[in-house]
Amino acid sequence: MIKKTFYILSVLAILAFSHSASAQMFTDKTKLELKAKPGETLIENITVYNTTKEKLDLKVYWQDFIYLPPYDGKKDFLPLGTTPYSLGDAVTFSPKQLILPPDGNAKINVSIQIPEAAQNGGYYGVLFYEKTEPAIAPGTGVKIVTRLGTLFFIETDWRNKSADVQNIKATAKGLEGSFSNKGNIFLTLKGSFYVLNSDGMVEDRGETNKLYLTPGAEGTFKFDFSDTLAAGTYTAVITFDLKEGTSVVREVDFEKSTDGQVEVIAVRE
Repeated sequence: MIKKTFYILSVLAILAFSHSASAQMFTDKTKLELKAKPGETLIENITVYNTTKEKLDLKVYWQDFIYLPPYDGKKDFLPLGTTPYSLGDAVTFSPKQLILPPDGNAKINVSIQIPEAAQNGGYYGVLFYEKTEPAIAPGTGVKIVTRLGTLFFIETDWRNKSADVQNIKATAKGLEGSFSNKGNIFLTLKGSFYVLNSDGMVEDRGETNKLYLTPGAEGTFKFDFSDTLAAGTYTAVITFDLKEGTSVVREVDFEKSTDGQVEVIAVRE
């Protein structure tokens, strides 16, 4: 069995879990980005910490997830084996019940056997740690589920990063367009832009909104130009970095009128 080297991007509260969850417990690994070959076994140990003075009883379980329109990061969590990107029975973990002592911690062992015939570009899931007894909101009788999780993003040798940018048009203060994920892995990206004047000098720069796209999904990117950008004719160079030497670039000639209106003149790849 091979322990896979991976990168860890630690982002707390990534799954929009309740504030009570982050106050009561946290994990050392909230997001794992792994690379794997068909037939390879990935081994990981995850630690969950109890920040309270009382013991916490937790159940541990795995679910699939996908991103939902408008692809701003909202997820849908689904039973294991639901999505085309599911790990199915390739993932095992133990224990499935945890008792965290006061101010203590416990480890969870995760094993992922990538199928020999794996041809998916990516596999995705989340390991949840949830209190077995929901809290009751004072005075309401409403049950509050407290849980945290670790997101798994596993990309194989079959991964293909491909995308297209179309339908660029002017908005009241900037530009917007559609970004399509044409590959076979999830994409999380934020575009950047800079604005050149007729002399080739940079007059403005910034970023687009962030998009979270499953394969085949299309999201809308947009950005505003600075209010200090004077009336005139410019070129906006928009770049989406897909990493690993892949990017999508569009050049947009536009005009900004004296009353602040933006008009697209031409779009080039």
